[in-house]
Amino acid sequence: MNSDFLTQVTGIPSGFRFEELFFNSPSKTIIAHCWEPTPDGNIGRIYLRPCGIEKYTQVQNPGERVSFQSIVSVQTMPIAFSSTIQWSNKNGESGPVYQIALETGLCVMMLEPKQLICPPPFDKIAIQKIISGSEFPDLVCVGGFYQNNQITAYHLVRVDTTNGIVKMVDKLRAVFY
Repeated sequence: MNSDFLTQVTGIPSGFRFEELFFNSPSKTIIAHCWEPTPDGNIGRIYLRPCGIEKYTQVQNPGERVSFQSIVSVQTMPIAFSSTIQWSNKNGESGPVYQIALETGLCVMMLEPKQLICPPPFDKIAIQKIISGSEFPDLVCVGGFYQNNQITAYHLVRVDTTNGIVKMVDKLRAVFY
């Protein structure tokens, strides 16, 4: 099948690769997490398609080098959340967490990494993966904790999106969580 035809039918540019699909019941929306191939690597993009609509539309992109990484749909509200990575010269750094209004496709920055308040002895945290948004305004995440500019531990954490306070739930014992 012709890739231009697929783009016309789906609304997603040719060459993009599907990573994950989610469904949000309150908005009756399908959320597609796709990878856009670039010279520096793959950049995560989000596309939305309300039930009954033919084509996906891209969520407002917060920046050309911003990659949506970990997406979670809140099953009680028409919103989703995504962690991000900011790419620069093939190097990625933990970026803000965004809230996505599924009925409009607009992104709002919820938390910047510098707003996150870590428990001692850690200097900062990188949100590695959002696990759950069902306890909003808290997000349950996997966090990589830094000491002396190096990740030294991974924890399951609860992040309060209203004030940036990070509370540890449990230490993750495996390298891959």
